Amino acid sequence: MNPSLVDFTGRALSNGIERDEISRALRSAGWPEDEIAAALGAFAEVDFPFPVPKPKPHLSARETFIHLVLFVSLYTCLWAIVSIIFSFIDRSLPDPLHAGEGFAETIRNEISTLIVFFPLFVLMFRYAERNRADPARRDSKVRRWIIFLTLFVAAIIFAGDLVALVQSVLGGALTSRFFFKSLTIAIVAGGLFAFFLHDVRQDEQQ
Repeated sequence: MNPSLVDFTGRALSNGIERDEISRALRSAGWPEDEIAAALGAFAEVDFPFPVPKPKPHLSARETFIHLVLFVSLYTCLWAIVSIIFSFIDRSLPDPLHAGEGFAETIRNEISTLIVFFPLFVLMFRYAERNRADPARRDSKVRRWIIFLTLFVAAIIFAGDLVALVQSVLGGALTSRFFFKSLTIAIVAGGLFAFFLHDVRQDEQQ
C-alpha cells in the first residue's frame, strides 16, 4: 500500500470530503482501482470527527502454522479423494495390461489418509474462520499468499488437464478411462479455483 496515498486519503477524510469524491479524484489522477480501494479501506467507516485507521494485517508464527497445516491437509485430502476416484475408474474400465493392480491397497491407503487429515483440516478450518471474525486478522498476509498460490496452481492444473484432453481428442487416442480421469481433475481443480476466488472477492468487498 502506497504510504503517500494513504496519507492523502486520511487528510481528505479529516477535512470532511466524502469517500466517493476522494475515489473520483484519485481515479482522475490515474491511481489504480485496487490501490484506491486499499487506501480508503485503511480507514474505518465510523462516526468520529477524524479518520480512524483499521488494524493492519499482522504476521505471527501461530497464524503461519495454522494456515500451513490447513492448506497442506486440504491438498492431502483432495489428493486422496482423486486417487480413490481414479482407482474406481480403473476398476470400472480396466486396462487389460494392468487389470486390478493394487486396488485394495490404494483404497486402504487413501482412506487411512482421509481418516487422519480430514478431521485435521476441519479443525484448522474452524480455527481459521474464528480468526477471520477478528478485523485485525481478517487480512492475514499468510492466508492471502497461500490462497493466491492455490489459485495459481489450480489454474495451471486445470489448463494442463484441458490441453491433455484436447491433444488426446485430436490424436484419436481418447479413451473412456482418460476422459473420466480428466473430468475428475477438471472438477476438483475448477472447484478449488472457484471457491478461493469467491473467498478473495468476499474479502475485497469487506
